[in-house]
Amino acid sequence: MIRCLHPLALAACAALPLAAGCGGGSTTTVSKQGEVRLVNAASGAGALDLYTGDARIAAGVAAASAGSYAAVNVGTPTLAVRLASSGASLASNAAAATAIEKDKRYTVLTYTSGGAVAETVLADAEAAPGGDTAKLRVFNTASVEAGLLDAYLSGTDCTALAASNAVATNLAVAAPGAYATFGASASGTPYRLCVTGAGDSSDLRLDLPLALARQQVTTVVLTATVGGALVDATLVEQQGAVTSRRNASARLRLVADAAAHATVDATVNGVVLGTAVGSPTIGGYTTVSAGALTISLRIGGMPVALGALSAAAGSDQTLLVAGSAAAATVTLLADDNRRSTSTASTSTARLRLVHGLNGLNEALTLDAVKRVATSVAFGAASPPVNVAAASGVTLEVTAPVAGLVYASTGTAAATLTAGNVYTLFVLGDAGAPAARLSQDR
Repeated sequence: MIRCLHPLALAACAALPLAAGCGGGSTTTVSKQGEVRLVNAASGAGALDLYTGDARIAAGVAAASAGSYAAVNVGTPTLAVRLASSGASLASNAAAATAIEKDKRYTVLTYTSGGAVAETVLADAEAAPGGDTAKLRVFNTASVEAGLLDAYLSGTDCTALAASNAVATNLAVAAPGAYATFGASASGTPYRLCVTGAGDSSDLRLDLPLALARQQVTTVVLTATVGGALVDATLVEQQGAVTSRRNASARLRLVADAAAHATVDATVNGVVLGTAVGSPTIGGYTTVSAGALTISLRIGGMPVALGALSAAAGSDQTLLVAGSAAAATVTLLADDNRRSTSTASTSTARLRLVHGLNGLNEALTLDAVKRVATSVAFGAASPPVNVAAASGVTLEVTAPVAGLVYASTGTAAATLTAGNVYTLFVLGDAGAPAARLSQDR
């Protein structure tokens, strides 16, 4: 120990940074840490924990919420996410660790992509805008399910969107888009965040009222829904609050399948799905308000009474209208239009069967190289399965008990493209079946 008595010792003390014994008090430790927090935007995963090495630095972070910031040593630490209930590992940044810098803050964003939990580390370092402006960017974590997306910020509604309204285009899952600066929302008049399919402003996937506070920096995280096409949103304020915003819509399509080729009229929650549609016909998807459905339905011009039906938010649904006005079979079928998430997704398509053969009470079976569906009852759909993508695929529908082939693509074999989602509808009357292959995604 150097004691501060001799002039040479005094000089030595001057060179020491407040060393004990030199009259400087306690030793000062220079911080070499940054801070990280966990944001849980992983739909359906439950509460999550965040680890660096074996140290848990965030515990039980619920869905659509953020944990507190915790200190992490500078460098490139592994930041791993585990399921709080079991400790099972879900995701980490080990393959591409983010550099943590001294006195900087970071967000570990978790989300569900392709049926698995993934994570991205975001730097919370965007400079706040000046004056009465705000910054906004969009992160499409649902690209596996929903595909590439465009995002617009409109002062009115989501019709007639212009390029000048664009926040970002062709959004993929690899990284969030760049920040764009907009005027802060006027009191009581929020913007509309309009998310569409890439390159098609009429293909609306999310219509969200969005208020931008003065000098606010926000990331809108788009997340997948049960139907696959529509998206939800999680709003992440830089170093601030996290808010879940669910899609308030569902997509419905009318499949007119009345007996004897009768026409079908259908209106759902005030939205016309079809007027005097000849049977059999497969309509396109239309966006309606989710929840309880108010349906006005006619077959051959005659009204049809229905029981209570509802559509889950974010879902795709098929309204299958079969039979006659006097003996109608009306079914709301849930459509899972999420693309294949198998390891062979680049070479597989998804396929299912819908049985709409009027007058046939026997269940149907579908073969497409392999068995795809069995025991599909009238008015029902089989779950989608992965099949090898190929051209020249024969799709054969049979009624095994009767030993009859009710539909076969035969020489007009089908083409199943990798990544697409298909439904084989068998419609019409049992004496004259009509097989229609619909590309749903």
